[in-house]
Amino acid sequence: MDKTLFQSLPFDITLVDTGYHRDRCAAGYLVQSRQGSAAIVETGPLPAAKRFLTLLEERKLPREAVEWVIVTHVHLDHAGGAGGLLRELPNAKLLVHPKGLRHLVEPEKLRLGVMAVYGEETFRVAFEDIVPAPAERCVEGSDGLEIRVGERLFTVVDSPGHARHHFCLFEAASGSLFTGDAFGIAYPELTCPDSERPFLFPATTPVQFEPEIYQETVDRLAALKPRNLFLTHFGMVGFEESMAQALHHWIERIRHMAVQAPLPAPERLAWLHTGLEEIYRDELAQHLPGFSWSRAKGLLAMDLEINAQGIDTWLGNIRR
Repeated sequence: MDKTLFQSLPFDITLVDTGYHRDRCAAGYLVQSRQGSAAIVETGPLPAAKRFLTLLEERKLPREAVEWVIVTHVHLDHAGGAGGLLRELPNAKLLVHPKGLRHLVEPEKLRLGVMAVYGEETFRVAFEDIVPAPAERCVEGSDGLEIRVGERLFTVVDSPGHARHHFCLFEAASGSLFTGDAFGIAYPELTCPDSERPFLFPATTPVQFEPEIYQETVDRLAALKPRNLFLTHFGMVGFEESMAQALHHWIERIRHMAVQAPLPAPERLAWLHTGLEEIYRDELAQHLPGFSWSRAKGLLAMDLEINAQGIDTWLGNIRR
């Protein structure tokens, strides 16, 4: 196993590159306690389960030590490996949003929905399959629920806007906030080398993007005043209050662009894709002057495609 797949972070947290789509696109995290117990936050797709098991072996952690498998929401780049990991972790319980739990217990509807977005061939390559999670080992992650991993205390924070079945996980003692997709995406390749500021933009993927609610969630998470954000896409970044304002700016700019779409579905999707690409290109030019757009577009191609689809779905809903 390539050692670059694992990155040791502060607070006994290890990043696992789940291999989704490309290197440094999607992360999961192993959280360890001083008492020897552990949790996995974000599983990635099913093929990533092997990476977590390899890490446990390297850390000399028995599989029985993992008490929790936690997914911020049930999109498969975050939760596709949950059922597969539970098969290998005999003491682990799955913590999942109440609105998403049934989709991991009985995943056929979720499987079909993902295939509709990505196509069956891409689904098989990227996600392989979805293993059902045993209902008796699932716990609903309701807002305010507290769970312990050894001496560590984590709180569930309901975080809709990207998806209604989304929560974040906050550890007040360390200031660690596991954000899923609720506080944006920031790929390391687009971090400003001088200021170390990430290029942070919102995830607007199908099918439950709701800009006004997303804005409320951004404010709620910022009010926690975390010290570090553990982004699924991708890695640990230090929190700054200006990040919330940046996300507000992005969401409002996207909303303003979208509502001007003159075309009915399905023709408007291409229009929205073009409009979103213009926003990405303009924002990146301000963030990293002189950075090659062709290189950036290669990194952002999947985000452009599926984020445009999410905007299109939202626009279709409000125009009914």
